[in-house]
Amino acid sequence: ILNNGAAPSTLTLNPAVNITYFGALTDGAGQLALVKEGPLSQGLASNMTFTGSTRVNAGVLELVAAGSLPSSTNIIIAAGAAVAVTQRVDGALNLTTGQRLSGAGTLIGNVYSEGPVAPGVGVGMLNVAGSYTQLFSTLAIEIGGPVRGTDYDAISVSNEALIAGCTLDVSFVNGYTGTVGHSFQLVSAAAAIGIFTTVNLPTLPSGQGWDLQI
Repeated sequence: ILNNGAAPSTLTLNPAVNITYFGALTDGAGQLALVKEGPLSQGLASNMTFTGSTRVNAGVLELVAAGSLPSSTNIIIAAGAAVAVTQRVDGALNLTTGQRLSGAGTLIGNVYSEGPVAPGVGVGMLNVAGSYTQLFSTLAIEIGGPVRGTDYDAISVSNEALIAGCTLDVSFVNGYTGTVGHSFQLVSAAAAIGIFTTVNLPTLPSGQGWDLQI
């Protein structure tokens, strides 16, 4: 499928049955973006070279065999939706520096990201049913209160998490300015390795300070 129009275009997939597409999705004269709707599973089995966003609003977008999204600039997984990569040859979603992962859904399989990660669409919990590796990029966190995944962003990893050479960039939202005694677990994992090279924290009211534990 090729976008031959001059303007950007969005392809919406809402399969009536669980199905796998073996063709290509690519930009032409105009940029192509992808949206997955509906409760069922849509498989992609080829190298998809389109450069627009990939938004999974419902159901499962499954990358199988050689299926990949090497050029999609933003991959967004809505709450209740999932991207599955366990049937890929390496069982991983691999993201480069120009790709951003965000959302409050679930990534089924492993994540290897050299691009920025921002849990939530607004505020939310990004779930990884596998291992999580983030290298030399930014983890962006919004904090609007003390409840994990509801008031502030977080990542929940079922296996191990490795973070190296990354920047933690925290901002306040929804009028929150910090409260003494509130704590925030940003990344949870069965085992965690690494530290953030740079940490950017918002300013607290006078007399308060951050106690950062990694």
